[in-house]
Amino acid sequence: MAGTQRAGDSSSSSANKFSYEVFLSFNAERVGNDFVDYVSIALSKKGFKVYNENDGKEHDKETRKKRYQAIEQSRLSVVIVTKQYVRSPWCLDELVKILEQLKKNSAGHNVLPVFYHHMEPIEVGKQLGRPCEEAFAVHEEAFAGEPGKVEKWRSALAQVAKLAVKGLSVSETSWYEARLRQNIIEEVWKIVGARRVQVSLDIYGSEATAESIRKWMEDVVKIWNESQMRRSYEY
Repeated sequence: MAGTQRAGDSSSSSANKFSYEVFLSFNAERVGNDFVDYVSIALSKKGFKVYNENDGKEHDKETRKKRYQAIEQSRLSVVIVTKQYVRSPWCLDELVKILEQLKKNSAGHNVLPVFYHHMEPIEVGKQLGRPCEEAFAVHEEAFAGEPGKVEKWRSALAQVAKLAVKGLSVSETSWYEARLRQNIIEEVWKIVGARRVQVSLDIYGSEATAESIRKWMEDVVKIWNESQMRRSYEY
């Protein structure tokens, strides 16, 4: 369902170095309160440590430094790609940082891309379509004096598009948006929850126990997801 890439396994001795399990990368102008906050609160209620501090101050160096540190201390980055995200140099720099962290196999970092508000992976990856083409026309002019910067952004979007699967690329309607939110939560369970099981296996050394936990988690997610979808549809 989701486009993810998993870094190499790290030992249980490094498990405690993460301050967060989920880092949310998004443009606050478009998806601040309604969408991201719902996902953040839902994940927090399930026991995940979520970093979701984004006040939209794109030129605040302290904010940038704090978010970069949070990326390094997170197991998973959920990248919510919107038109505003592609237009924002600040967001694109953050995406480059996320993908650099992904390349560090020993870090154990993962990436889950989400394409929101009619953004399609193929258009984002190749920077086609009006939103991307207009955004990069501006970027090329604004950063003409910084060789390689825009190319890094193009490469980052191409990479994150390759991680994507259509299951997380839907039109923005109230019903489908509810489905998209549930898909994100379900995928986070799979990615971060699987790592929790791996740590448990490292400690207890029982594959049978780990497999039992995996199946239990999948059943819980399925039941919870179906319940939420029924409630959204009835509403």
